[in-house]
Amino acid sequence: MFNIFRLRSEVAFFVREYFRSQGFLEVETPVLTKNTPEGAREYLVPSRVHEHSFYALPQSPQMYKQLLMASGFDRYFQIARCFRDEDLRADRQPEFTQIDVEMSFVNEEIVMNIIEGLLAQLFKKALNLEIPKKFERLTYDDAFANYGSDKPDLRYGLKIQNLSSLFENTELKFLKTVLEQQGKIGALHVSNHDFSRSELDGWVGKAMNLGAKGLLWIRFNDQGTAESPVSKFLPQDFLKQVQQIIPSCKAGDTLFVIAGDYQTAWTLLGRVRTALAQELNLINEKEFKFCWVTDFPLFEYDKDSKTWNSVHHPFTSPQAGWEGKPLGEIKARAYDVVLNGYELGGGSIRIHDINFQKKMFGILGLDETKMQEKFGALLTALEMGCPPHGGLALGLDRIIMLLTDSKSIRDVIAFPKTQKGNDAMMKAPGTVEEKDLSLYGLRYLLKKVA
Repeated sequence: MFNIFRLRSEVAFFVREYFRSQGFLEVETPVLTKNTPEGAREYLVPSRVHEHSFYALPQSPQMYKQLLMASGFDRYFQIARCFRDEDLRADRQPEFTQIDVEMSFVNEEIVMNIIEGLLAQLFKKALNLEIPKKFERLTYDDAFANYGSDKPDLRYGLKIQNLSSLFENTELKFLKTVLEQQGKIGALHVSNHDFSRSELDGWVGKAMNLGAKGLLWIRFNDQGTAESPVSKFLPQDFLKQVQQIIPSCKAGDTLFVIAGDYQTAWTLLGRVRTALAQELNLINEKEFKFCWVTDFPLFEYDKDSKTWNSVHHPFTSPQAGWEGKPLGEIKARAYDVVLNGYELGGGSIRIHDINFQKKMFGILGLDETKMQEKFGALLTALEMGCPPHGGLALGLDRIIMLLTDSKSIRDVIAFPKTQKGNDAMMKAPGTVEEKDLSLYGLRYLLKKVA
């Protein structure tokens, strides 16, 4: 454990050295700030002095660093503490540390070059490992189509194949219904592994544990004949038809098929892809495969609230030619850096024009009053004039987790929270006496009865 924290200290020191060498200025931004709609729930801190008012702990220093750009700080960085009140998992904690970066007069290429330089030198220093100085680049659409994820693990193949055209005339009712509803049929092609019948049936259960309603397997025997629970519905030359889409498919190979609406089916195939790679030992655990994922959608539609939301945040600039397009087709000037299936960080080129920014807020349902209430300081800065700017934030905890081959970011954070968000050492969160709450104008409600 000591070695992990020594490495963490050395990495933080190197990060500061690197950004200083690139002309960046380290600036600490406030931790007690204003709540803003950035996506996740925030931790709120009641103010004793200002009745019925609350601070929020920052999800990120996003608005502060944009204000710095408007103020003439053209290259900023910070190793920042951030807070998000969201459900926990192995690579998330309620409080975490990010390497926060912002630059004026830049485009995507300049930001990517700076980050590639940082990571290449960091991995050389920490692991004596040479990594490519230019990372592979994938569009969001290509990453999702091939891997069912916007943070693909490129250490192995198993690309998703679209087999929809092979079932256009199928008599299989459930597949026919999917296609009639404009859904798709995708498959993972596994070669060089002889699955037993019980293994194949076992993968149906595993897929369902990953969220699928079912999984269809099709195995080609030594003669190339399709064996499957639905084999009677498959044509005699099905292997030959599959080879039109997957030329490498041959006798002895297996297909794992999921059908449904594109977003859902491909997401599930992405999960099954990861599980197959782990079980079949397809992953080189000593390999580090970086990539950039670009051209994200700018907006996503929430079916429950029937509203459009920002995929990243409302300050992200759309790509040129966005006006007049349906909201779901607008692409963002956004980019994520990914390593071995983990998002190390993400960023974007920001909106620097006040009218442009107000138009984005309007699309998201904010009127002028709400704009000023939530983002007044930023809008004032934009009105006074702000240079083009962009940036990125990297998760320091995730970087250390991957550098040390740890299983969770909890293993690389001093005094981490438990899976339920508790501080096991300090027994936090804890109760506060009623008399202390009254200082903040607060009182307890009755506990909900289960």
